[in-house]
Amino acid sequence: MARLGILVCIHPSLPSATSIDPDTFRMRDENGAGNSYRWSDYQKEGVFLIASPLNPFPGVDEHRSTTHISPMGLLYRSITQVGVGGEQPQAWMLEKSLGVDEILPMLTINGAYAAFAEDARGSLTAGKSADLVILSENPLEVESDRLKDINALITMVDGKVEFCAAGFESLCPSLPLDTSVSATPEPASNKPITASAELPGKPAPNAFDGDPATIWNSGGGPEQWIQIDLGESRMISIIRLTVAQHPEGETVHQIWGGDTDSNMQLLHEFRGHTSEFQVLEFTPSAPVENIRFIRVVTTQSPSWVAWREIEIR
Repeated sequence: MARLGILVCIHPSLPSATSIDPDTFRMRDENGAGNSYRWSDYQKEGVFLIASPLNPFPGVDEHRSTTHISPMGLLYRSITQVGVGGEQPQAWMLEKSLGVDEILPMLTINGAYAAFAEDARGSLTAGKSADLVILSENPLEVESDRLKDINALITMVDGKVEFCAAGFESLCPSLPLDTSVSATPEPASNKPITASAELPGKPAPNAFDGDPATIWNSGGGPEQWIQIDLGESRMISIIRLTVAQHPEGETVHQIWGGDTDSNMQLLHEFRGHTSEFQVLEFTPSAPVENIRFIRVVTTQSPSWVAWREIEIR
């Protein structure tokens, strides 16, 4: 593969991340532990590697958590080889694992190269798009078991701040997302975030807490809705919806807005095939004025209606 210049995309959190699957051990027994999941061998021989999180197993909710699918979660699982439910790795699982310094390029510049975009992104280089994050700690310096606890303080896309963690607003002078829209705003209503229904432990405010790992789940199929009271009429320029949906499939989502919850107009409708963690963005040609209430209504979906995050600015 190295000689032929083949680009290889791997799941470096394997084998431990799939230790719940008997096939993991069947392949080890057939090939021998030294010939299975040979990530470090690939690296030493110069194979061009791109890292990717594990494709979630059906029915294994943990595989969709940030400790598996986020960049820091992927680093944690790959280096420690801790499996589902905190299962500790067997010795053979660690023999071919990779280090943080080896995986980080696979998540950045190598991925850009594979997408024919290495001249525009993938590294902090003058002339490239400023796609970057500021992290709470240096993943090259922390203990491996703390990798999963590293948070993004700032996320910048093409030079624009798109996310700023609470308490770090002073570092984000160009923050476009409205930081007053959270799980605890100061609106006139005692219940600023309401929904048609919600499951225990997955209430409506979860969709506005800035954490895509938490979700609002209605516990039922369409039609369902979730609504936020902004506290006062204002101008809206962007609404982003982070999808929580399994299985994937065809959906219809409507965004309604107005100055009262009884006087709302349809602002936008999304129609198409959607899947878990997909981001739907509504950017009107001109900001919509005099909006206090935003309601997201799902009229078609193959799954229970739920959202990971709703961002408004």
